[in-house]
Amino acid sequence: MASREEKVTAGFFVMVGLVLIMVTVALIAGLRLHRSENLYYVNFTESVYGLDKESTVYYQGVPAGRVKAIDFTSDVSTIRVSLGLDPKLHVKVSMRATMKQHFITNKTIIELLGGSKDDEDLPPLSFIPWKETPLMAATRSVPDMLAKISDSLEAVQRVLSADNVEHFGRIMENVDQAVAEGRVNVDHIAHDVNALIVEIRQSVTEIGDFARSARGSTDRLEADVHLALGSAKSTLDEARSELTPALRQVTDHVQQATVKFEALLDRAQALVDPARDAVAKTGSLLANADDLVVENRSGIANALVSMQRASRALESVLTELERDPSIFLFKRASDDRTVPTR
Repeated sequence: MASREEKVTAGFFVMVGLVLIMVTVALIAGLRLHRSENLYYVNFTESVYGLDKESTVYYQGVPAGRVKAIDFTSDVSTIRVSLGLDPKLHVKVSMRATMKQHFITNKTIIELLGGSKDDEDLPPLSFIPWKETPLMAATRSVPDMLAKISDSLEAVQRVLSADNVEHFGRIMENVDQAVAEGRVNVDHIAHDVNALIVEIRQSVTEIGDFARSARGSTDRLEADVHLALGSAKSTLDEARSELTPALRQVTDHVQQATVKFEALLDRAQALVDPARDAVAKTGSLLANADDLVVENRSGIANALVSMQRASRALESVLTELERDPSIFLFKRASDDRTVPTR
């Protein structure tokens, strides 16, 4: 039979065990004893399937709060989720809330994204905007994708119909026939190309022979041309040596004739000036001798005729001298002198 002391000790251990069990159950159930929270709201316009009350809220992978309530709003398409966040977390206006699956527990959680220390704080009882995840976008686009896949399958079935398969078989037969004909044509073309290559090689050989013969002819022609040019150069040198004295003599004669011609021009100019003066004086005398003409008409007339003939002869000499100044250099004077008749 147990003593009183043993009963007290056993009861004490039972009480301690019960307390520990109650604390453990409270922690597992997620009770938050003597803990303050800041309340925020998130309005979701997508399905929140898998999200439960007391689901954990994370920020940068760290637990930052819990889901306190999931309620309907006056707008049927909007679900309001109430979040109880740790006061140590400074919620910023640039933060966004999104839903995702926890990679360990496979439960739906809410994760806060974004935020910077330079941004303004968002006060409690405010709404945190939500951000659509790629999974949500993919889930929303699933019906459109299924519709497109269905349309694609219908198009494939239409393509694989009996008529199209038969038509495709005929096309393949035509392709095989065209390939066989193409092979025959390719063989003919290859034969023609080979014959053409043989002819081109023969032509190239003939051209090479012709080029070599032409090169020899060109070399001989070049030698002949050099020889002809050398003989022509020697001939020109001889002609130059023979013609140079004659050209010098001609040049000396021309210079002498030029000197004589200049002297003759000076003399002719000396004769022309007095003749012009005489003509002028004669005109003045004729003008002043009108009274003598009346008395001695016949004598004066003969004198005037003689003077006119002399003037014409002098003018003809001057004209001939002006036209050909070298007439007195190269024209031999006649020995027969004729006296003009009056």
